[in-house]
Amino acid sequence: MPHAAQGIGGQTVVYSTISTAIAALKSGDHIVITAGTYRETLRFPMRAGLYD
Repeated sequence: MPHAAQGIGGQTVVYSTISTAIAALKSGDHIVITAGTYRETLRFPMRAGLYD
């Protein structure tokens, strides 16, 4: 299953923060978050096509 860590052509894209990954989302993308401590405030924008 594709997710936000896979770029165009299967290239891997690793984001340094969850917020950066959220900002880069396009319709149909997924983010895979690995275990760890993330010290940031998250805001989930309600953009067309990014929610059910």
